[in-house]
Amino acid sequence: MYQASNVYAICGFAAIGGGLFGFDISSMSGVIGTEAYKRYFNNPVSSVQGAITASMPFGSFFGALISSFIADRYSRRTAIQFSCTLWIIGSTLQCASNGIPMLVVGRAISGICIGIASTIVPVYQSEIAPKEIRGRIVTLQQWAITWGILIQYFIQYGASFVGGGPNDPNQPETAFRIPWGLQMIPAVILFFGLFFLPRSPRWLASKDQWDEAIQVLADLHAGGDIDHPKVLAEYQEIEEALRFEREEATSSMRALMAPRMRKRVLLGMSIQTWSQLGGVNVLMYYIIYVMEAADIGSPMLTASIQYVINVLLTLPAIIYIDRWGRRPSLLLGSLFMMIFFFITGAIQAVYGEPVSMAESNITWVVRGNKAASGAIVACSYLVVATFATTWGPASWCYPAEIFPSKVRAKAVSLATASNWFWNCILSFAVPPMLVHINWRMYMLFGTFNGLALIHVYLAAPETKGKMLEEMDEVFDSGRRAWERQPKGSRLDDLARGIAEGSVLPPARAYKGIRVEKEIKRDSIGGGRSSSTTAISVSQRQGVKPQVKTSADRQGQQYKHIFYEGVLSAVRIKGRVLRLALGIARLGQGVQDLTVVWDRIWDGYEPSAVLDGFKADLTQDETDQYDAQVNGSLGSDEQAAAKKTAVHANAPRVSYLDALGRIFLAVEDNGTEKLANFMILDIMDTYLLRRSHLIMATLQLYLLTVLAQLAASTTVRTSTPPMGWNSYNAYNCNPTEDIMKQNAQSLVSSGLSKFGYTYVTTDCGWASSSRDQQGRLQWDTSKFPSGGGTELGDFMHGLGLKFGVYSGGGYYQCGSTDIPASLGYETIDAETFASWGGDFLKYDNCYSVSSTNMVDYDSPGAISSDRFDTMAQALNETNRDFLYEICQWGCGTDLGIWAAADATMWRISNDISNNWASIWRITNQVVPYYKYTSPGRYPDMDMLIVGLNVLSAEEERFHFGMWAINKSPLTLGFKVSSAPASSVQIVSNQDVLSINQDSLGKQAEIIRRYTEEEWDVWAGELSGSRKVVGLANWRNSPQSVSIDLGDILGISSAKARDVWAAADLGMLSGTYTATLAAHELKLLVLSDIVKSTTVRQSKGYYAAPSATISGAAQHIACSSMQCLPSKAKIGNIGLGSGAAAATFSSVSATTAGKKLLGVDFINYDVALDSAWTGGTNTRNMTISVNGGAAKRWAFPISGGDWYDTGRMLIEVDGFQAGGNNQVVFRAFGTTTWAPDLVGFEVFE
Repeated sequence: MYQASNVYAICGFAAIGGGLFGFDISSMSGVIGTEAYKRYFNNPVSSVQGAITASMPFGSFFGALISSFIADRYSRRTAIQFSCTLWIIGSTLQCASNGIPMLVVGRAISGICIGIASTIVPVYQSEIAPKEIRGRIVTLQQWAITWGILIQYFIQYGASFVGGGPNDPNQPETAFRIPWGLQMIPAVILFFGLFFLPRSPRWLASKDQWDEAIQVLADLHAGGDIDHPKVLAEYQEIEEALRFEREEATSSMRALMAPRMRKRVLLGMSIQTWSQLGGVNVLMYYIIYVMEAADIGSPMLTASIQYVINVLLTLPAIIYIDRWGRRPSLLLGSLFMMIFFFITGAIQAVYGEPVSMAESNITWVVRGNKAASGAIVACSYLVVATFATTWGPASWCYPAEIFPSKVRAKAVSLATASNWFWNCILSFAVPPMLVHINWRMYMLFGTFNGLALIHVYLAAPETKGKMLEEMDEVFDSGRRAWERQPKGSRLDDLARGIAEGSVLPPARAYKGIRVEKEIKRDSIGGGRSSSTTAISVSQRQGVKPQVKTSADRQGQQYKHIFYEGVLSAVRIKGRVLRLALGIARLGQGVQDLTVVWDRIWDGYEPSAVLDGFKADLTQDETDQYDAQVNGSLGSDEQAAAKKTAVHANAPRVSYLDALGRIFLAVEDNGTEKLANFMILDIMDTYLLRRSHLIMATLQLYLLTVLAQLAASTTVRTSTPPMGWNSYNAYNCNPTEDIMKQNAQSLVSSGLSKFGYTYVTTDCGWASSSRDQQGRLQWDTSKFPSGGGTELGDFMHGLGLKFGVYSGGGYYQCGSTDIPASLGYETIDAETFASWGGDFLKYDNCYSVSSTNMVDYDSPGAISSDRFDTMAQALNETNRDFLYEICQWGCGTDLGIWAAADATMWRISNDISNNWASIWRITNQVVPYYKYTSPGRYPDMDMLIVGLNVLSAEEERFHFGMWAINKSPLTLGFKVSSAPASSVQIVSNQDVLSINQDSLGKQAEIIRRYTEEEWDVWAGELSGSRKVVGLANWRNSPQSVSIDLGDILGISSAKARDVWAAADLGMLSGTYTATLAAHELKLLVLSDIVKSTTVRQSKGYYAAPSATISGAAQHIACSSMQCLPSKAKIGNIGLGSGAAAATFSSVSATTAGKKLLGVDFINYDVALDSAWTGGTNTRNMTISVNGGAAKRWAFPISGGDWYDTGRMLIEVDGFQAGGNNQVVFRAFGTTTWAPDLVGFEVFE
């Protein structure tokens, strides 16, 4: 079979594997902004989108780990072909995905392919290429990556115009299926093309297939001449290196932890880690979000420019990297990327402002400043340009060339795995970071680049112009990384000697001459030196070339080196504990990593995680550490003095723990003194000679920090919290007996077994004065046993959680003298923790004045600052707290900032003991589906079930509506005397399972029939199920019908009536039910078959196209406001003739009733009016062609007066053709309509 021999052609074709990596990077960036993707996958924002994106690098991480085993056993070429097969399977699953689970599985399988290909392709290229152009050849991998990114993005960009374009609400699924299907084509080409490429000569040699190995070398480097001096010299170097490696047993994973190899492994892993932490992939995966945050009008088109830059500016690196070197590329790249990220963050901080998240993943936008927006875009381009010419190529080239042949695949697999590990972390973490820390994220990546700059300067020597077999000399010569390497290569000298005849060629060329070469070991590093060669000849025909070493003559020297290596390993073990040995002892390392992650995600501080390692030390290990300290500090007197200082001032801790405490700046006297000593010790002993280990430790620390940044500052529960609060039954007058009796009744009644475990003492528990240390005190007239720790122990003894109450103001609610926590956040958080508190309800009374209890409007009253401060204070305690923000729904963007701080946040003013408040709060919770997810829940306030203020039907309605909207369920009745019917309602296991569903998805209002007084609600449940709520607001029974296909998009499904506890069998077509007055019928649908018939859009009519009259006004909005029109009509109201918005030339294919998607804005939140009949709705009438106007009650739409909501309504009176007229007016003579953004007609 024909085999290619041109090095550029071979390695360039193999680089298609890198192109698959590029396809991966941009496989999401072009589709996440399309309506087809958002609609089909239920608008996956923040952590959900992060999880989808991260599934591919997650698979890549494991693919990288297994790649070496495939490549070493079956060849590099076969490993790449295997990866192609996985890519085709994964692409097929993505293209055919029917939901997020199948999409994630497909991406994970494709990720395994990428992990293998991204590891083995550079190895294959480095083993094929000659040293003079090896850098250029391996960087073809990066160029292919950039081409893959560019091609896939433009395929997606083109596909985004399928249907009505990326903003078409009914855009067909082909918008994302086309690019996901086409991406398998390069893998097919690569799979079959690899049959025509040679196998790696170094792999062939390692398998003793010398004939083929030499022939491949000859074909590659000498036009097929196996007697060419360069071929003979390279062959001898390969054979000699393999013999040395076999004698040293350097092919196992354990060999990677040998003293002479460990620092290279850590360096390779760190280079790949910094390439991810440098932040450029943020611009690749989520460039659309970056452009939206800069308020760019055409983010997809503007984003595409960076991909072109990435391709073009990788070319200079390919051409010149073997001239200017790897080290300068890495250093300059880190420096300039650091500068550009800091500039971007600074511009965002100065000129940006917070916004409602709406349908996107950003909460901070630069508005109305073209210069600032342009600067952000320019810096993004400059970051990509810098990476393309520096870190992009060098980060693949460098790790692929610094390892010996026998461990190269394994070592590179670890390095690449570290790349994919951090890629996975960042893919998942960036969307939450964009939400929670916005512009600070750029500062974080700037800092990472600064750290990379320091690390590369201290630890990465230059490798250009050296053979792969000469890397031992580069790393084991004793030279500092910043010192200049000797010019020239041993290969050139050997080839010159063979050509001149001063050195005999290896036996292979002379058909049987046996060469014995004496190899001298470098006494410092254990490597091979370029010593002279002694050759003897024997006439043994057909004998494979042999190489003997002088190891027998230098046995004592080797033993000395071996023992020094053992002692060094022992010292390393004592100082970095499981950080180094966790890799060698893989099982123990995985266990330790699991502990780290468990503690991080459970809310532990990084210092607490590091303390966990210290606690794992045995006494023997501690004593061993002391002995090592004593033996490594110089003279006996110095050692004794320093050891005395350590033991006198601090507990015994590991190197890792001390270093972690230095990073965390722990303010403890003993630890501080220890840290001072450790800093000196590090500067003296580790900074230069152990820089790899220091950076590995630092990267572990950064992992904990990044995890906390991506997560929130307080503890999360995976499902809405459940419990009991004293306020509804006892107002601000709790007592010890009240709390203990109700807690005991929760247990004895069995309610605690259903999940009602958080027991909170609301307002009125505290004394009017703090103690001498400034701590809150319990009112002993109400809590004679002292409250605090005593009450907490009592709750914990019952298996319950202890909830406490305070507020971000001067005084607690309902009081004029009981202090709250404003200005005392830190000491109060510590006090609550000392009592054993598990939950904090944080109220909003007296927020800006000690005389005004309730303030809905002042900047201080609506600001998030006070609640942020308490969140941080809780985070700094040594106890996990579930945090509830109770700001009553005032202010703006509550779903953004409160969801970042707390597990639950009040979305409304207090619930009242009447039916009307159920309607009010339900209309306010509508837009919070955008922010609800596991660990983040909108609190609709405490339940009034069991207070004898609602009928039994209304209690079921109330409890069911709270349940489907994923509100926390907080009981407020007197537990021991609650009506049995009420206890039965709140114990309904089917309803509770809806509320506690693992998906954590809030239901949405699907249809509203205002004049008929009923709604349709629906929400996703785990297991591909759906909950449907039919809500009858009417004071009398009525019959309702829903078309399952038209309203729910369901052809058929198995149904269960939740309150009736009855299975209804399979439903299809139209479902009809008779609803009692104020009944909420709940259905759970399973075995769902989606409808194939979908209403099609017949056109969108934006606000600017309307003719307005009366007081109505056209209002312009920014690019991220009033979507999708970026404009609205306001002031529609005050009488049927006072104002109107009229849309002419509205098209319809047929006459009759049409479905309208009305985009509206209503932020008329009922705060003061909550007590006087406020409803959180604005009413608007719609008439078609002069017909009767029909009224619709529009709920709250979002987080401010620029945050759009959509309501689907059915309106009659259309005529076939394009001359329909649709008129929007306010209802009544004294009210305003919602602002109108536009509407869409569906048929």
